[in-house]
Amino acid sequence: LKTFRPRIPHQLLLLYGGYDDGYPSTTIKTFDIRSRQWFHFRLDNDHYPRVYHQLNLGNRIYIIGGSDGVHCLNMVICLNLIDGKQTVMAPMLETRSFHCAVRYGHRYIIVCGGYNGHERLRSVEMYDSRLDCWRHLPPMQTIRSDASAAIFNDCLYVAGGIDLFPLNSMEYYSFETNQWTIISFMHIQRRSFSLIPYNGSLYAIGGCTEIYEYNW
Repeated sequence: LKTFRPRIPHQLLLLYGGYDDGYPSTTIKTFDIRSRQWFHFRLDNDHYPRVYHQLNLGNRIYIIGGSDGVHCLNMVICLNLIDGKQTVMAPMLETRSFHCAVRYGHRYIIVCGGYNGHERLRSVEMYDSRLDCWRHLPPMQTIRSDASAAIFNDCLYVAGGIDLFPLNSMEYYSFETNQWTIISFMHIQRRSFSLIPYNGSLYAIGGCTEIYEYNW
């Protein structure tokens, strides 16, 4: 009998890695929006347990840096959702976990801040998916780990995170001037949250401080 591998649906949510009972996980699950069902997606080759950070460019998921539970990583793996193949891409210039990452256009990925196993970072890198190479952008003005980022009005916004303490500051990078600028502060310090552009505004959703967790 021939066994068939579940197809990757065209409209899906993908869950990769994270923590499972306190340890980094190798789990990959997809949720089919139409059938409202979860199923496991298995790679052809072994892969590392990973926490932080992944995003998509078209039909490809890029798994960028993160941690295997012991070491911070600079490894980048590209997962093709069409054929299920994974490819090791050019590594980041720095090891980092607890970083934030955004897609810029259909070609670039930008990672900001994070933690390299020794100290928190304010460095920024940009990945060119066509050339498979990384380069540094100017560093942020503030050291940030576990922050959130978004592209808004053709600028890169980074907010919150943690240095020695949770932050409520926000700054943006102008691709035109090649400079970072500190702007208005959030009302609440936040880390591990989402920064979402919608209808002409940026929304900071959820997250936590050292003491409180927010569901609004």
